Amino acid sequence: MGIQAGSVVTVHHERIKAPFKSVIHSISDNNIYLKMTDGFKKNNILENDKLSFNNKFKNEIHIYDCRVVSLKPDKGIVNVEIQNIRTKNEERVAERFPVALYADIYELEHPE
Repeated sequence: MGIQAGSVVTVHHERIKAPFKSVIHSISDNNIYLKMTDGFKKNNILENDKLSFNNKFKNEIHIYDCRVVSLKPDKGIVNVEIQNIRTKNEERVAERFPVALYADIYELEHPE
């Protein structure tokens, strides 16, 4: 599968524009238990919602399509059931690095 407890994954939900991070708490059979991060708490994810998360393992990206089975807010755990696993090869030619570009901002005088 390429994932294990403690792995950080990026979670995507159909109603939420921005993906958010979560950590895998444990795995059993076809169920994965995710730690409930702020992304889960503030976005009102409900049972039977569909979500997907991805994880990079070696040079492959694994995309897991899941369904929320249960929420345990008191324990901070979300139980999801894997419905489909897709695999993509990493297509980047070179390694990517975060870059900050320097820019000067000037206020121009406008003739009136």
